[in-house]
Amino acid sequence: MSRLEGVCAKAAAARQASAAARQDGRFMMPILRCTFTALSNRFNPAFFHAERAILTRRRKRMTDTAHPIRVRKIGHVGLYCRDLAKMADFYTRVLGFKVSDVNEKGMTFLRFGGDHHSFVLAKMPEDDQKKGAGATLLQQIAMEVASLDALKRNRKYLLSQGVNVRGKIKHEGPGNDYTFDFDDPEGNRLQLFSDMDRIGWDGKSRPKGEWKRFEVDD
Repeated sequence: MSRLEGVCAKAAAARQASAAARQDGRFMMPILRCTFTALSNRFNPAFFHAERAILTRRRKRMTDTAHPIRVRKIGHVGLYCRDLAKMADFYTRVLGFKVSDVNEKGMTFLRFGGDHHSFVLAKMPEDDQKKGAGATLLQQIAMEVASLDALKRNRKYLLSQGVNVRGKIKHEGPGNDYTFDFDDPEGNRLQLFSDMDRIGWDGKSRPKGEWKRFEVDD
């Protein structure tokens, strides 16, 4: 047998082996086998109804469709201010908010994202100002930042600006996030946080046994 004949014989044998392998599926890519299986299941009524039921349960867990009011997010927070100019300066110069608009009453609309406003600052009515100085009945306003490192940088920056920062960065239990609190010029408690847990399609929070509370060094 010549050298050319030998090469041709090997090529023919390889083609025969490849054809045999294709027949028993050994050379078929796994992803194609999965695709064929999925397609065959799609035409199986029992599989179709089971899959549909699973998707329906997931959607129901993710959105409370039974309630007529379906809130997408907290849109904006409004504050009454004793010194509107001082408060506007704090939220723009120190915290970096941008002014979107100021209306005819001096109400200032602030933003930090794509929405027209996230904060609204309004002059406190004179009758309420007569009640004396002090914070409003506001527990906190929390704002998310990108990471724990960003949180550390932000805390140092606020301290350098003379802001009253309330303690160290803490790792909270519920939500598993990192936070620290500080005050605006009129005593309203603000909070920056990062790394908060997200609730998945099953609607379950982190178990209480996994809650960990501790302080973070700068």
